[in-house]
Amino acid sequence: MEIEIKLSNLHPGQQKVRDEAKRFNVLCCGRRWGKSELAADILCDTVLDGFPAGYFTPTYKLLDGTYRECVSILDPIITRKNEHNFIEIKGGGKIDFWSLENEMAGRSRKYKVSILDECAFTKNLMQVWTESIRATLTDLKGSAWFLSTPKGKNDFFKLYMRGKSEEPNWASWQMS
Repeated sequence: MEIEIKLSNLHPGQQKVRDEAKRFNVLCCGRRWGKSELAADILCDTVLDGFPAGYFTPTYKLLDGTYRECVSILDPIITRKNEHNFIEIKGGGKIDFWSLENEMAGRSRKYKVSILDECAFTKNLMQVWTESIRATLTDLKGSAWFLSTPKGKNDFFKLYMRGKSEEPNWASWQMS
């Protein structure tokens, strides 16, 4: 018996971002645009292919919505889960959920995708990215997604500008 998993129906803006994605992706958009839905779609798509993924937020409380969305999508094939910590599925895929209140989050892990949500509100974002999360993508040549609403010219803004440059492997979008 084959179980069908239904990913989200992405709206045109979300689909555009998925279609134009590069290895490192920075998405700056409004609060109701659907960043969390896009994150769940990317995470579930990754683990359905049998790969590990990591999802990072500035605080533990912000993990809830995306964790629940992923559980809802993957429910028929979840083999093991721990509330707000991880989801494992048949076929070997796993999503780890991390709070960046611990700047060591994700260290020693290997991910095909790492998603950092609400980046503009993450303390020491560049340090966390370069010293902890970036290395998680090395072994599997994984991709990173930086998602947030804007909040001044902080580290998230610097990453956004990197994606706007002509630097290969980086892309940025701003959507209302």
